[in-house]
Amino acid sequence: MTSESQSTGAGYTIKSEGIPARALAPLGQHVRCPYFFVHDDAWTSPALALDAIAHGHTTASTTDPAADILRAAEIVSLAGYRPGSAAVRPGWQYSASAQRTQALTANPVGADMAYAFSIGGLPIAVDPPVWDRTLAESLVADWSCVIIGIREDIKFEIFTSGVISDENGKVVLNLMQQDTSALRATFRCGYLLAKPATDFGTGLSPAAIVSAVGSLS
Repeated sequence: MTSESQSTGAGYTIKSEGIPARALAPLGQHVRCPYFFVHDDAWTSPALALDAIAHGHTTASTTDPAADILRAAEIVSLAGYRPGSAAVRPGWQYSASAQRTQALTANPVGADMAYAFSIGGLPIAVDPPVWDRTLAESLVADWSCVIIGIREDIKFEIFTSGVISDENGKVVLNLMQQDTSALRATFRCGYLLAKPATDFGTGLSPAAIVSAVGSLS
């Protein structure tokens, strides 16, 4: 249930050292990729999308992306769970807006936005830092069943000298020679996909996906 990211060490903070948030994106990707899409032996629970597929909780992508999400939410509901929100692939909101322009006119939800980030009362989380475009267009889940937390705070260590080698021992970066600085960030986190029994059975998946075109063929 634990995983270690070797992408950091001492008592540095983002604010005091002027570390841009973008530099920490690989940390988020290291965590989110396994618990969204990729099987990782470090976790005892399956990735959300893979668990949904294993239980047949999928619906095909159509020309109506909003309706697709509602069908996925219904699948989660029919398993006895409460869909909390939907996560969508990067750029989904623009594609959806282009296909539903007329239907969004005078929409009371998010009327000041180009696209209402709520469908049928279901909040939509857009532009995630990592996404498998070949597997899913969107993912709906009962997020109360997705338990993830940091077990050890993120620590940072900055290096201005030393070398970085690949798995074969070949030097790929010499910090001093190439006048380069490196940031090492380390932390420990845990992830668990809970599957409490519902009126419809036990061991059911609390997630469903809208599959990408041709992804499950």
